[in-house]
Amino acid sequence: MHGKVQSNICIIYQFMEKIINVKVIVADRPYRLKIAPEEEEYVRKSAKYIKQKMSELQNAYGAKDKQDYLAMASLLICVDWLKSKNNVQLEDHEIKDKLGRLDQLLNEFLSNKNDLAEVPNTQSKQ
Repeated sequence: MHGKVQSNICIIYQFMEKIINVKVIVADRPYRLKIAPEEEEYVRKSAKYIKQKMSELQNAYGAKDKQDYLAMASLLICVDWLKSKNNVQLEDHEIKDKLGRLDQLLNEFLSNKNDLAEVPNTQSKQ
């Protein structure tokens, strides 16, 4: 039993080593997050992007309630994300179609090449 507990502690310790604390500000409020180091850049850029969207909305509408701007910024960001996701799916589908056609052409070419290789060469014997 002691070995299993020690093993679990090692796993937890390894997990904790890979977590960092970051502080970001969203809508003028600080938030402390525990994230993997490779996510830090994305988290910071995301907070900056939210701030930018909120600023655009504040400049366009001039109201004071940050909660409304935060909600609208979230909505606009989700709309942008869904559009991007849809575009990627369409491009993936097009790429798969083109790869399928290329595979078909290669198979036809190789099949024709093999058929030609099986035909006896009578000209070289003359």
